[in-house]
Amino acid sequence: MLTASHKGKRLVEKYEEIKAARVYPILENFDSKEIDQLSELIERFSISLLKRERTRRGFCLRCAAYIETGCPVGHVRGGCPYALIHEAHEEDGET
Repeated sequence: MLTASHKGKRLVEKYEEIKAARVYPILENFDSKEIDQLSELIERFSISLLKRERTRRGFCLRCAAYIETGCPVGHVRGGCPYALIHEAHEEDGET
């Protein structure tokens, strides 16, 4: 298993800070119902892209490897790629 270095973790934190600073002010112009609708449309669009793609290889960053139950990406892809990796490591006796 790999772990992120302190510098790598800080890079991700900085990215998230920049993203939040750009996105949150824009989302303030929408009410919660509109944000829910937008989120649903973006998810449907993303799933449509995955259905169009023929390969099942590669990683999905939808849940950031939290392996969400009932994930629509896992449904389209025939299973969560993170869950499959986790199961393989468990079978090998790794944690």
